[in-house]
Amino acid sequence: VVRRAVTADTIQQIVFGLEPVIRRVVREEIQNIFYQHDHLPYRSLPLPIQQVDVPPRLKLSFAKKLMLPIFTNNKLVDAAKNAIEIWLIDTRTNHRITETNTNQGSSTMKLEVLVLDGDFRCEDDMVWTNDQFNAAIVKAREGRRPLLVGSTLNVAMNNQGVAVIEDVAFTDNSSWIRSRRFRIGVRVMATSYYGPRIQEALSESFTVKDHRGELYKKHYPPTLTDNIWRLKNIGKDGPIDKRLESEGIKNVQDFLKLHTIDPDKLQNIDNGGQHSIMQKRVVWEGNAMFSNLKGVMLYSAP
Repeated sequence: VVRRAVTADTIQQIVFGLEPVIRRVVREEIQNIFYQHDHLPYRSLPLPIQQVDVPPRLKLSFAKKLMLPIFTNNKLVDAAKNAIEIWLIDTRTNHRITETNTNQGSSTMKLEVLVLDGDFRCEDDMVWTNDQFNAAIVKAREGRRPLLVGSTLNVAMNNQGVAVIEDVAFTDNSSWIRSRRFRIGVRVMATSYYGPRIQEALSESFTVKDHRGELYKKHYPPTLTDNIWRLKNIGKDGPIDKRLESEGIKNVQDFLKLHTIDPDKLQNIDNGGQHSIMQKRVVWEGNAMFSNLKGVMLYSAP
């Protein structure tokens, strides 16, 4: 049984290796036929002969979706707030290939991280050509820095079929292109791999906002060290924020301490204003000691 499996695997690898060679030879022979017979409607073919291709047996894929929203100058991470992983997938089984033979001598297969237009269609069952992928690549605006920066714009894939992207960030927002949305695309660098085509990985489409918009973003749930204006209904540099700060209440922990020790003082700080602080409830989980709190949530009372 083992011998049969090894033989089958060897044959498969030979087929994979010969496939691009055979395809190129067939394409050249077909082109020669058209060149030798001018009356054949070569130029009227619906697709250039170079674009005719079979569905790839291998593809790259994002292991998880991206963490949203995305802001400029922030490192991209996945939905679990971990480094982004790109997997090598067998399209016939849709499973990750855990033992790869992508090395060519001492050269390891390398991947390139790019930005694509958010309008580029890429459903799971779709197959696109290299030209279609390349046409959707978005370059930086004239006079601007490269759209993506970081130390892992080019990453190597290990022999377990995994590449890790841990240091990539946008330098510009997405509001200036027609779709107002981007995708992240990952493709194999042609200089590092000479086997059959591997289809590119594409993320979901998303907007990229300027980092300055994140500076005023509310945190949910907030942490004990968050500034007090991160709480709902307390605006940064607003009247409540200023009055609390004047009383030495700068973060959520300060707020909780005063709420517990002297709730009347907390109410008096607001002077009975429209957004009375004492009309808000503070709910926390975990140990009663502030240092052991797991999370804090502030919300308006009904």
